[in-house]
Amino acid sequence: MRFQSKLGGAMIACAIALAGANASAQDGGVPARATPAEQAQRMQQRIEQRMQKLTQALRLTAQQQQQIRQVLTNSARRMQEMRARTQPATPESAAARIRLRWDTDDRIHAILTCDQREQLRRFRREQRMQRLGAGGGGFGRGRHGGGRAPFGRGAGPARVHDDPDLDDE
Repeated sequence: MRFQSKLGGAMIACAIALAGANASAQDGGVPARATPAEQAQRMQQRIEQRMQKLTQALRLTAQQQQQIRQVLTNSARRMQEMRARTQPATPESAAARIRLRWDTDDRIHAILTCDQREQLRRFRREQRMQRLGAGGGGFGRGRHGGGRAPFGRGAGPARVHDDPDLDDE
């Protein structure tokens, strides 16, 4: 008898959940894919947010701001093109995106002074700690434990700039 009531309750809960999901989808609850204009606007917003943070953290000169904004804009455009070409993502496309990020970092580092590069390292370390939580969680300390190494420049594909997406224009 209890089994039947539990089973009946579970079936009712599933029916309610399905009805809610169906109504949400009919009412436009499923987000529509952004138009190219919306994507471009979001890209510009992200670049401006990043520029504000970098300018404040590194005290960039007007010339540095202009040069870094150009690097970030080119990088974002290339990343967008890469994602559009390789849907769904493949391991090769992921490696190409990583190389693009490294190339972007190298270009930004070339614009900065030695002191600014060190400030950038500290800034990124602080940002990473904030994302991971103030408790210092880090990699491999989640609820499942595990010894997965952090993913960074030391891991992943070789830094070879033979990708046509990374060629200078």
